[in-house]
Amino acid sequence: MDSIQAFRGGYEKPPKMISSTSIWKRTLLFSAISILAVWAHFKTPAKAVDIIVINTAKTKAGGKLFEAIIGEDKGIFLAKQASDFVQNLLYSNPKYPRKNVTQIILSIDNYTKIAVTDEYVIHISDEYIADYVGDLEGEIMGLIYREMGRVWLWNGGGEAPLTLIEGMAEYLRLSAGLYPSQTYSNAETDHGSDGQQMAKYLQYCESVKSGFVAEFNGRLEEKWNTDLFAEFSMEEKWGEFLMSVTAAQSSSSSAFLETQKNVNDVSPLL
Repeated sequence: MDSIQAFRGGYEKPPKMISSTSIWKRTLLFSAISILAVWAHFKTPAKAVDIIVINTAKTKAGGKLFEAIIGEDKGIFLAKQASDFVQNLLYSNPKYPRKNVTQIILSIDNYTKIAVTDEYVIHISDEYIADYVGDLEGEIMGLIYREMGRVWLWNGGGEAPLTLIEGMAEYLRLSAGLYPSQTYSNAETDHGSDGQQMAKYLQYCESVKSGFVAEFNGRLEEKWNTDLFAEFSMEEKWGEFLMSVTAAQSSSSSAFLETQKNVNDVSPLL
């Protein structure tokens, strides 16, 4: 199938000052996620895992900021919360096989990309933390949730298209209400802008059929097969998605138009 033709480009940084309203909203969001995680735990208990936080950049600006804003204890708490949240979205149905994960490491270190996941190790760049302008705590939370998705998602035996997996991980971040304040370039993350656009498409698929992402992920335990696109009617859903975006654009504000800009440039048919 044709390769994705994704847009490239930079982004405008969010304002440097964080308002009290922004902090208040984040507090409410954090509380809502906590309540959802507790409810989901009693409905379908998530698998407990050991979380280790390692900051190898404690003497650098980004490492110092992480210690001041998050720190080890809060980092462990957020990672455990993210793990429970992701598991309960992907594996609430017992028929879907759960990955055998026993330990997850959250590492703050000198990576060139913003955040990547290497098997069960989540790396967040200390340089990105140091240079970030805006709600840093909220951004770190979002990265933890997204990369936790990478930990728990199946990947078709390592052969599923990376953009698809990145999109699924970004979808999990959005499901927690942790929206990124910028468009990541593909140089900064693994298929960053592609993955963000894919996440919007997956949100649409989930709105059409509840549990779509969890079911698709369950099939990715097996070796990757492009026939899955046809089996899940992804071509048809892509066309419907584009029509829904066009309809919304025709009647929405300029702010909405900006967030949906270039959505036509991404195709799920990898």
